[in-house]
Order: sequence, then structure tokens, then C-alpha cells
Amino acid sequence: MTSRRRAHRRSLVNEATLGDRIRAARVRAGMTQDQLTARLNISSGQVSKWERNEQEPSASNLRALAKALAVSADYLLALID
Repeated sequence: MTSRRRAHRRSLVNEATLGDRIRAARVRAGMTQDQLTARLNISSGQVSKWERNEQEPSASNLRALAKALAVSADYLLALID
């Protein structure tokens, strides 16, 4: 991979939305939206709304998401890669 291509890839990661990062972490964890919804004990369809950037999780749900998906809240919020 060329350095230009790597730089472009890094910029795409940095531009990822909260929803993009939630989805990516969920997929890496091998979970469906329904499984994550059940694990977090939240309303059906809530994860989908977060992933589509229609709503944002509350602070407590963000902490629970990070724990369930084995990532940091900073990662989900795009404060770190």
C-alpha cells in the first residue's frame, strides 16, 4: 500500500461518525444489532438508530456500549483511532 493510500485510509477513519464506529465495533465483536440490543437491555431498534446517526446514545449507554464491544468510549467518539 502506498503512503498516499495509507494517508487517505487514515483520513477516512478520522471522518467516521459515531454510528460508523458503533457498527464497526459491533461487527468486529461478531454481534448482530439484536444481540447488542439484548445485551444492553435497551429498546428494539435503538442500535440501528445509533448506527444510522439518527440518535446518539446517552452517556450511560455509551459506557455500556464500549464495555459490551470491548472498545473505549474515546474510540467510539473518534477521540482516538
